Amino acid sequence: MAHPSLSLIRNRLLRAMSPEDLHLLHPHVEPVCLQVGDVLVVPNHPIEHVHFIEQGIASVVAISPGDQRIEIGNLGREGMAGTAILLYVDRSPHLTFVQVAGSALRMKASQLMTAMDASRHYTSCSCATCKR
Repeated sequence: MAHPSLSLIRNRLLRAMSPEDLHLLHPHVEPVCLQVGDVLVVPNHPIEHVHFIEQGIASVVAISPGDQRIEIGNLGREGMAGTAILLYVDRSPHLTFVQVAGSALRMKASQLMTAMDASRHYTSCSCATCKR
């Protein structure tokens, strides 16, 4: 797929970013198709990529030790799959998979963390998490 134009981005999280922060991410995102059942986050495994949903719906599911499953959230073009990365945590106990086919902008989790380190907005935060 072709590299997305900044003006064509539909993800509300990306659209809410400052132009400076969006430009930090733009070279690293790639458009991908999402099919029903695609797993975006494998529980308790390193998160390799984050996905900014452009179209479609993903479900976030908690799984008990006895393999009982319950949906605890869903996301669409207002968010991203792999949010644990925002806290510099490389895995999640939850499963995230596609419920409604669509598309996303995908980037490597490591590239998102590098962009967060370079962001003047993120590095100016005074909370304990951001000060690592």
